[in-house]
Amino acid sequence: MKKSFPIIVALIAFALFIGWRVQAKMKETGQMRDQQAQRKKSAPNVETAVAGPAVIEQTIDTVGSVETPFAVKIAAKTAGAIDFLEVREGDKVVPGQVLVKIDPDDVVAQVLQQQSNVAEARARLAQAALTQDSNATGVNAQIRQQKASLESAKTDFSHAEIDQKAQIASAEAQVQDVEAKVASAKATVESATADVESAKANIENAKTRLSRMESLFNQQFIAAQDVDDARTVVKVQQGSLLVAQRKLDAAKSSLRSVQAQLESQTKQAEIAKRKSYSDLASSKAKLTQANANFDVANANRSQTRAYRENLAALKAGVDAAVAQLAQAKAKLADTTLRSTIKGTVTARNFDSGSFVSAGQQILMVQFLDWLYITCYVPIDEGIDIKPGQDVNIAFDAFPKRVFRGKVDRVNPAADPASRQFKVSIKLDNADGTVRPGMYTKVGFVKDRTEAKVAVPREAITRTKGKTTIVVIAEDGTATIREVVLGATNNSIYEVKEGLKSGERIVTLSYSPIKDGQKVKLPGNKKTEGDRRGPREAK
Repeated sequence: MKKSFPIIVALIAFALFIGWRVQAKMKETGQMRDQQAQRKKSAPNVETAVAGPAVIEQTIDTVGSVETPFAVKIAAKTAGAIDFLEVREGDKVVPGQVLVKIDPDDVVAQVLQQQSNVAEARARLAQAALTQDSNATGVNAQIRQQKASLESAKTDFSHAEIDQKAQIASAEAQVQDVEAKVASAKATVESATADVESAKANIENAKTRLSRMESLFNQQFIAAQDVDDARTVVKVQQGSLLVAQRKLDAAKSSLRSVQAQLESQTKQAEIAKRKSYSDLASSKAKLTQANANFDVANANRSQTRAYRENLAALKAGVDAAVAQLAQAKAKLADTTLRSTIKGTVTARNFDSGSFVSAGQQILMVQFLDWLYITCYVPIDEGIDIKPGQDVNIAFDAFPKRVFRGKVDRVNPAADPASRQFKVSIKLDNADGTVRPGMYTKVGFVKDRTEAKVAVPREAITRTKGKTTIVVIAEDGTATIREVVLGATNNSIYEVKEGLKSGERIVTLSYSPIKDGQKVKLPGNKKTEGDRRGPREAK
């Protein structure tokens, strides 16, 4: 009995502990049931918005690039050094503004020469007018004078032909001389390259021999002096390689120099040829004029009518000289380059003091007040795009801003390779924000609905073939209504029936809402017109 007493006490204690745990668990379960019942009776937390009018746009989306409608290349009309060039990239220019001035010295000389020719022609005309009624002596004198002028013109023309050939031959000889220097420099480079390769080979041979010597020395087959000699040979060959490499660098530098001389001499030869042809043409024109004057002078011998014709010919000579003077002045005017448009300098290829040839572009001026956006759309969507259509435009550079443009032109023919239409969009750019060359996302507005009542897409619920929305009264009571939807994009819906503007609706609930249930209202979010970019508005 004494031995079983502790066991009985332990069993009683264990039974009491079990009973206490069961009672505590039942109490905890009851509390959880009470809390669950309270949660079911409590109002759910919701997020809301206010239904209201909105503009819903459906778009055709694509990408495009920005282009300027006017891009003017300011190019040299005559060869020469730039005397004046002060504008740089980003500077604004206006029509007529002087942008570039070319050294006018050569052209000024031509103007002075033509002015002299005009004065001479007018002097001959005045002299003929004074002497048209003179006797045969005067006529004969005039003939002799014109004959002398003709002989002088022939001589000048002959000299011009000789000078032309001499100038061309000299220029070509100079070019050939520089070409020979280039060939010689190339040969020197090749020889120096060969020397470098030979020196490298010698170093490798010397290093190989040194390795063998060190191996033999380690085996005590040769003396230490032989190893030192081998090392000395390696150092000598390394020095030879350094010298050869320096000679190669010098040869390459010399080659580049003579190549630059060849390019410069070729340009000078071309200029000399053009000048010789111009001088020859001018001399030939003078010879032609002298022949005409001489014929007229001979004609004056016969009758008075010939005198009148002489006067007409001399007057024609004056007109020709005046025309040549005007041409020379036009060339002089061409040394001053002006902007033809209002725009912005976007490229500058030369600096003041640089030599430019005729036709070389110096500046680029682009019009930026409004721009074109060029894009391509597939055939099945392109037929819906018309000139004047609104376009939403978005740039990655301005993520929070949507630009508005209008379709300006639609190519009536699709590209047979890509099966797409080319579309040009006009974009106002008065503030200069957008730049040519930028990448853009484009949304063509094909349908625009001004919804009287619109709600966010997340407020709509579709279950069992019904479309419903949860409306919240001012006292927080929820009402589930069936609605009829209209136009939509990826952010909002138009509600045609079942909802009024200004009513509060649920956009998010953290627990299911029953009809007639009270809810908690954390805030208010009003539905506004669609302000999204072409990536979102569909």
